[in-house]
Amino acid sequence: MKTKQFYLDHNSTSPLSKKVKHFLKGGEVDFFNPNSLHPLGQSSHAVVYEVTQFLHDYFRIPSDEFFLIYHSGVTEGLNLLAHHFAEDKLGEMKCFISDHPCAYEQAQRFKSSQFELISTNSDFEFESCKFSENPTLLNWTVVNNLSGHVFDYQTLKKFKNRFIQDNNSVFVHIDAAQLIGKTELKKEVFDLLNIASFISFSGHKFGALKGVGFSFIHNTWKKKMNPFLYGGEQNYKIRASTMNTLGIYSLKLALEEQREKADMLVKVEELRNEMKNLLEQDKQWILPFSNFKTESVNTLSFCHHSLASDRLLPAFYAHGLYVSPGSACTSGAAKPNFYLEELGHKHLAKNLIRVSLGAENLENKAEILGAFTQVLENIRKM
Repeated sequence: MKTKQFYLDHNSTSPLSKKVKHFLKGGEVDFFNPNSLHPLGQSSHAVVYEVTQFLHDYFRIPSDEFFLIYHSGVTEGLNLLAHHFAEDKLGEMKCFISDHPCAYEQAQRFKSSQFELISTNSDFEFESCKFSENPTLLNWTVVNNLSGHVFDYQTLKKFKNRFIQDNNSVFVHIDAAQLIGKTELKKEVFDLLNIASFISFSGHKFGALKGVGFSFIHNTWKKKMNPFLYGGEQNYKIRASTMNTLGIYSLKLALEEQREKADMLVKVEELRNEMKNLLEQDKQWILPFSNFKTESVNTLSFCHHSLASDRLLPAFYAHGLYVSPGSACTSGAAKPNFYLEELGHKHLAKNLIRVSLGAENLENKAEILGAFTQVLENIRKM
């Protein structure tokens, strides 16, 4: 009998939303070039405008203070910004050891004296960090894809008060890739978005099509940005390329669905906590991020005390539990986890398993817990 499959890797890519699937099945997908002057092109331009206004309203980001550009996702959005600061010979960049590889690998663009990887301890308490008067891009990840740690408004405010204060040459980029569908959109989340200069999202993280994302950029940067791609007038001349109108429309559909199922996050957290309880009762597992005070509702990362993830993954897959060893953006390979190494868990860096849940898992809750229990028992025998 074929093993039933359960997708538990929503932090890598969320399944397409039902609204997006329904729209695609309808077949009305003949979008045209939104920069074309003929009526068909202008109808597509109207769709882009509609979605743009929707995104401003959804995230409560005022359109008279921020403009919006479309791209392929947060990785490209951050590369675009880092490119600008690196092109400015005085520009600097800082990010955290907990950030996505697309942040700390920007070091390759900068001189060593102009790039800093900020260290923290396991409680995310900051060590020494100094900012010069040079224009500096600070990357701030709202929700960590691996630990589930939510770096909230109060944490950023505390960081700014301690290290930035009145330094007006520091510009914050919010990496919001894991924000939607993984944590409740409370008022303080919107406060966080409104103290940044740049905010970036990836559509495939919340049920839209792959290859489409967007960034809100403060209006003061509209004429300052060095173009990332040349060859057209699109996206305020910052990112020339024909806009992906179909992908852009899928952003609106997916976010509408996320809003409709927001009350399901409580049940997602309950499933996560039941899985966590099973791990805490089993001495072979270590939860390296369990002391974080604020965390997303869907993420659970754990390490075996001795077995590497490439030994563990087949045991999960055999029972249809499609988990991961961490971020899928690290070339699809199970590698030692940089974040764990930096936190002093080098002996566990190859042993990580990440479960990241979604509302789609709730209808199979009992089966998932049963399979998870069986996997833990089987691993004890390895």
